[in-house]
Amino acid sequence: MMKVTRLEQTAAIRLLFYLHDKKESKTGEIVHNLKGTHSQNTIYRALNVLMELGLVEEVLDPPRRIFRLTTKGQQVLEKLMEVEAILSS
Repeated sequence: MMKVTRLEQTAAIRLLFYLHDKKESKTGEIVHNLKGTHSQNTIYRALNVLMELGLVEEVLDPPRRIFRLTTKGQQVLEKLMEVEAILSS
């Protein structure tokens, strides 16, 4: 299976854009801001997929979990932004 198909996970791409805009975010903030369009379980699954792919990293600051894009995640997001620009033109 191609790894890019893992981004088909509902909320994964939206989560990449969200973390790009926020720079980093706590779990509760992510759920609060994306819950209108995705369930909490979907958001947690997307976070796990993104971490497995090395696109997002988790920073533990007990009791908080903070997530941010990795360098690889930033590179992938830049390509997704190029695709968005092409589709929008």
